[in-house]
Amino acid sequence: LVGSEMCIRDRNMAVPPPAIEWRAEAVRWFDHWLKGIETGIMEEPRLAAYIRNGHPPGSELKNIPGSWRWESTWPPTDSTALTLHFREGKGLEVSPGRLSSERLEYRPSVGPEAGGSVMWWGDWSPDQRNIDSLSMVFETPPLDETVTILGFPKVHLSVSVDAPLAHWLVRLNDVSPNGEVTLVTGAGANGSHRISSSDPQPIVADEVFPLDIELHATSW
Repeated sequence: LVGSEMCIRDRNMAVPPPAIEWRAEAVRWFDHWLKGIETGIMEEPRLAAYIRNGHPPGSELKNIPGSWRWESTWPPTDSTALTLHFREGKGLEVSPGRLSSERLEYRPSVGPEAGGSVMWWGDWSPDQRNIDSLSMVFETPPLDETVTILGFPKVHLSVSVDAPLAHWLVRLNDVSPNGEVTLVTGAGANGSHRISSSDPQPIVADEVFPLDIELHATSW
């Protein structure tokens, strides 16, 4: 029992640091709303976010570099939305360009490198270069200024497939000058849920349809 209790407690801690024990904050929230206890939580900023600095892939880090920021509004008042467009030649640019279509052959062995140690996006992940070599990759030119990401990236796709069921997995990566690729965030979508998740429908082979995927919350 002691071992089981320790296991549960450890699973609620962020690893590696900086760590936050979220259950204490949850108790303060429920004490305020369910018991009428003044815990002071409503006087605090609505959001506390840890902005991760860029770091190499893998699990060797003992501490994630970055800094905390607190926000009273969402989205933050000093933020702007950045839209990037797919370009012919697999580029990713601020300005729209000529549209083209790309094909990707399904290979069932592709993908474990994006999964981390368990099934949560954001877990430690190895260098993404291996999976990138077998994926459809769109890249921006090298960035000439610092860009801070906070929130839920969204991807708007126009897709088709020659099978009645398919999943699309989208990853947002950071490519370092030495070529290492770190997974920032990602998400998946089941094509049969393109219209409704409560009433899934098989995909019509080769029919083009829109697919919007919201990636998991992240900072970078």
